[in-house]
Amino acid sequence: MVDPIRVTLNRNEYIRFNNYCYKNNYFYKGKSSSIPLVMFIIFIVVFVVALQLLNITLAQISMALLISLCLFLFIAARILQTFRCAIPDPDSLLFSEKQYYFDEQGIHETSEYGSSFIKWEKFTFIRTDGDLLYLFFDRVSTIIIPARCFVSTEESQQFVHMVKKHATNLLME
Repeated sequence: MVDPIRVTLNRNEYIRFNNYCYKNNYFYKGKSSSIPLVMFIIFIVVFVVALQLLNITLAQISMALLISLCLFLFIAARILQTFRCAIPDPDSLLFSEKQYYFDEQGIHETSEYGSSFIKWEKFTFIRTDGDLLYLFFDRVSTIIIPARCFVSTEESQQFVHMVKKHATNLLME
């Protein structure tokens, strides 16, 4: 087995994890990605119908597009502000120092808040994003291990090999 690993996440690593999950649609299991295409087609149809039925001029269209662009930018700024505020406090469980022990049954996690145990068969997939290793045990619940927690790249590779060997329910893509 691999030696115990000490992990203390920082704010930027958590933000990178969230961005990775949103980018790869891990939060939206079963959702179709055709929604933007359908919305675009509906927009074109409504636009053409409005042009013909309402006799809209080019100046009116330009003004409507300008107003909608301003509204879009305002909404996007509010969403980004909400994402920035949706990060746990610095002294929370997420950012506390955790130690992971490994045995034949699974992974034991201990921190100042308590301890937990995750069986190997609960892990669904392993992903890397730069120097971060993600061990997912459902769509969004994961163990995040930065590369700095390992002494060398060989130890990191040995750890990944051990997880792949013991985790029987890993999904392969």
